[in-house]
Amino acid sequence: MKFLFTFTHFYFWQPIEPIAREFCKAGNQVKLLIDKTRNKGFANRFVIERENSPYEMGWMIGRRDVWQFFLPYVREHINYLAYLRKRQPTSSLLVKRWSGYLFLPIRLLIRLNPFKRWLTSDWIWMILHRLASVAPPSRPIIRSLEKYKPSIVIAASAVMPYSKELEYLKAAQSLGIPTIIIIPSWDNLTTKGTLQIIPDWLFVWNRGRLKRRQNCIIFLKNVFFVLVHRNSIPGSICGRRLIGGDFVKMLA
Repeated sequence: MKFLFTFTHFYFWQPIEPIAREFCKAGNQVKLLIDKTRNKGFANRFVIERENSPYEMGWMIGRRDVWQFFLPYVREHINYLAYLRKRQPTSSLLVKRWSGYLFLPIRLLIRLNPFKRWLTSDWIWMILHRLASVAPPSRPIIRSLEKYKPSIVIAASAVMPYSKELEYLKAAQSLGIPTIIIIPSWDNLTTKGTLQIIPDWLFVWNRGRLKRRQNCIIFLKNVFFVLVHRNSIPGSICGRRLIGGDFVKMLA
């Protein structure tokens, strides 16, 4: 099988890296793509890792069409509105933090109550969701996936601001490629962005995390929850047992 990992931040990859090595030992191909613009401080380490890794490493690409200029802001506006509408727990600190990711003119207008009521209204919420849903997948990313032909595309959280992982998930789903989002902790779904691309599988830490999902179920519709391992390792997202081949058999 071919596993394509897309990670916004290089440090998200560190707990997953041993699993990638096990996949390679089992005869699978693994490719890791990182967002270069978000990992300038890891550039030297990235080069070292690439030279000493059994898997392929590279940089993610972004959109190259008119959507690249406003789709990220549409998604961040949706995330901001989610704090005002559904998020549990919601605090003024989180709302203020996410307002910093809005398009600058919008960020200034929401300081004025009349404009804030308009920009956070239900119909704006629906328009933004409609825009995000009708946006076509990125053609360059589709071409790269068609060239690599991954068996599955795996993203880490995909709820960080301006996440390019969403573009890979959207392109993969348009090609019928199975998708996974790895959630390190459930607070990623209450203190970060929302899952704007619903994956085929959502991977969680352990049974305790699975039991707590009721707090976040309003964001996760039609998601098949996969318990990675009943005794997952502290500090790791996945458990050893699935590394040994069960994981690959499950996806086959």
